[in-house]
Amino acid sequence: MIETAVPRARAIVLSPRLKADRKARGDAERLAEAVGLAAAIELDVVHSRAVVIDRARPSHIIGSGVIEEVAALVKEHEVTLIVMDGAVSPIQQRNLERD
Repeated sequence: MIETAVPRARAIVLSPRLKADRKARGDAERLAEAVGLAAAIELDVVHSRAVVIDRARPSHIIGSGVIEEVAALVKEHEVTLIVMDGAVSPIQQRNLERD
């Protein structure tokens, strides 16, 4: 029997954190854990980033500048999945998928 390798999904991991909500555990450790979990389910993580936000935006959770950067990375690296390390509302998810 011939085994063929299934291509791994290419992913970006984002870890948004409110400035006011950053506790003892640092952004780097939380991001490393999220990247590790993504790798454990066999995602090919091509980029990861901790995103510090002043406030959660009801429409997108992250700002338009970060969205534009991520959109460029999606095209450049042919990303098929973005992993958000945190809760995202259904409306935020829909808006992020559209943008």
